Amino acid sequence: MTDTRKTYNAHIRLTRQEHERISAASGGNMSRWFRAVALDAMANGGPHLHADMLDIRNQLAALGNNLNQLARRVNAGEAVTGLQEATDEVRATALRVTKVLRKVR
Repeated sequence: MTDTRKTYNAHIRLTRQEHERISAASGGNMSRWFRAVALDAMANGGPHLHADMLDIRNQLAALGNNLNQLARRVNAGEAVTGLQEATDEVRATALRVTKVLRKVR
């Protein structure tokens, strides 16, 4: 028979706001909630959301730089090429942001 007693403790530190949010999400049983979230992350190869968000942030920064350069050239009266490609990149990144945000909810 498998021993299901919980004999080990894990200690974490939370801000008041984090505690309130997690307490509300857990329905009052934070211990069970943390176990479920941790075990789910392990089953799915770990928490990749943070890495996804960093990648998206870097992509958005690069896109912002590209758009600023294009805007500067347009405002200077120069002929600009690559607007369609830039627009397509922005749309693709926006779609990726939406997909990652759905994971959060």
